Amino acid sequence: MLRVFYAVASATMLAIGGWMLAAPASWFHHFPAALPDTGPFNPHLVRDLGAAFMVMAVGLAWCVRSPRCGRVVHLGVTAFLVAHALVHVGELVGGRLPHRHWWLDIPFTFLPAALFLALLPAALRRADDGHPRAPSP
Repeated sequence: MLRVFYAVASATMLAIGGWMLAAPASWFHHFPAALPDTGPFNPHLVRDLGAAFMVMAVGLAWCVRSPRCGRVVHLGVTAFLVAHALVHVGELVGGRLPHRHWWLDIPFTFLPAALFLALLPAALRRADDGHPRAPSP
């Protein structure tokens, strides 16, 4: 189950990260999350985020082929996505983003973080050989 999730997440992050790196203005103005509400376009910042997405995509793809690395990679991706979601919550609660952004952030920011967070226990249970760990006595 985790391998399929990692494959889909990797492909999605690869596509988004590639778009950010190749055409940052296009991503900023056409991604369906109303990014211009967050401030002026900054191509360097978009490419930085694109690089982070590419690193996560490669890590998750590696986990598809080598499940032993899943715990560490899953934890790292989860930490980034949850931190990113918390930044958005702070912006929304602080009034720096319009309230309609709650609806935009649900599918694009909060849902990915929640999915990785929900699957974190399963990823942490995996033993070094890629099989589920036996329960502790």
